[in-house]
Amino acid sequence: MDKTLLKGEYYVTGKSLPHTMSPDIYTRLGLNYGVKEFPTEDEFVSYVNSRSYDGINVTIPYKQTVIPCLDYISEEAKEIGAVNTVVNRNGKLYGYNTDCYGMQKGFEEYGIVIGGKKVVILGSGGTAKCAQYVAVKLGAKSVNICSRSGEYRYDDLYRDNDAEVIINTTPVGMFPNVESKVIDLKRLPSVKELYDVVYNPLTTAIVTEAKALGLKAGNGLGMLVWQGIKAYELYTDSKCSDEVAQNILNEIYSDKRNVVLIGMPGCGKSTYGKRIANKLNKDFYDADEEFFNTFGVTPAEVITTKGEPTFRDMESEVIASLSARLGAVISTGGGSVLLEVNRKRLKANGTVVFIDRDITLLPSNGRPLSQEHGVGKLYAEREPIYRDFADITIATGKDTVIDEAVDTIMELLK
Repeated sequence: MDKTLLKGEYYVTGKSLPHTMSPDIYTRLGLNYGVKEFPTEDEFVSYVNSRSYDGINVTIPYKQTVIPCLDYISEEAKEIGAVNTVVNRNGKLYGYNTDCYGMQKGFEEYGIVIGGKKVVILGSGGTAKCAQYVAVKLGAKSVNICSRSGEYRYDDLYRDNDAEVIINTTPVGMFPNVESKVIDLKRLPSVKELYDVVYNPLTTAIVTEAKALGLKAGNGLGMLVWQGIKAYELYTDSKCSDEVAQNILNEIYSDKRNVVLIGMPGCGKSTYGKRIANKLNKDFYDADEEFFNTFGVTPAEVITTKGEPTFRDMESEVIASLSARLGAVISTGGGSVLLEVNRKRLKANGTVVFIDRDITLLPSNGRPLSQEHGVGKLYAEREPIYRDFADITIATGKDTVIDEAVDTIMELLK
C-alpha cells in the first residue's frame, strides 16, 4: 500500500516485539502503523501519558500497567483486568480488550465448541483471564485455570483427567523454542479440542500433537487478526466486513507460510524452489548452500570424511535455522526429512511439496549416498516418508515442462 494513503499514527507497544505481525494487519487496512518497544514500565507509562498517538495496541507485559493511565475502560476490559487497545479521542484515552472477540472468532475458525464442556486454561496472565471470560460467556460447563504454581497445577490436571477443551495461553512453544509443549496430551485422553493462542510458529508443537491424536486444534493467527479487526473498528469508528477480515487473514498466512521442497537428490528441488520463490516474491534458501555457508564444507565432504550420522547432526542445525524463518521457500537435502525432529521443524511454518521425479532420471554423480547405496534403494527407503510428510505431491518425468509443473504447484498452494 502507498504510504501516502496511510492514515493517523498508530503503534503496537510492548517490551520486546521483534517478530510482531501487527503491522501486517493494520497497514492493509490503511493505517499508518509502527512498532514501539519499551524496556521498562516507566518508559511505557511515560509514552502512554504523552498521548502523542491516535491509538496503540498493548502487548505483554503492559496490559495491566496501562490501566491507571486511562480515562475510560470498557466493562469487558474491567472484568478481565487487561487492556490491549487504547484509542485517543480528542486527548482522552479509552481502553478496550479486543482479545476476547479475537479468541471467540478463533474458536469459530477451527470449529471448537466451548458450550457445555469442561474447559482448562493453561496459564495465569491477562490472556488466561480473557480465555476464562470467553469460556464462561460461551457457556462452558466448568472452567479451571491451570499453571505450574497456581492453586490448580498440571499434576492436578493429569489426576482429574476430565478436561474436554484445552486453551493454551502460555508462551510455551513460541519461537524460538518451537519444540516445547506445556503439557502431554497423550496423558489426557478426555481432551477432544485444543486452542493455542501462540501464532509464531504458524503451527505449534502442541497443535501438531493434537492433530496427530485426532483432536480439533488450531492456533492463534486468526485470533491476532480478528482482535486487530475489532481494534481497527474502534480506532476509526467504522465497520470492517467479515470478507475483508478473512482476506487479510488469508493473505498474512500466505505471506508468512514457508514453502518446503522435499525429494530425492537431483529431483530439481532448487530449480522449482527458485521459480516458486520468484512467483510468490519470497526469499529462496537451499539447505545444502546454507550448510556450506554455516560450516565451510559441503555435505558431500562431511559424509565422505566423517560419515552420515555426523552429517545429519550438522544438517539438523541448518534445518532448525531455516525452519524458524517466515515467508521463505526452502529446498531441503534429500535426506533432511529422515529425522523426525527435522520434519516437525519444517512443518511448523511450512507447507511441504514433494517433487517425485522418475528415479531413472535421478543422477548420482557427486552424491556419495546415492553412489554407495544406489538410487533405487534410497528411493525405496525414503519415498514412504516423503509421501506421508508432504502436503502436496507432484510427479515429474522426462516430458515434464518445469513452468507448467510450477503453475500446478502454485494452484495447489492456494
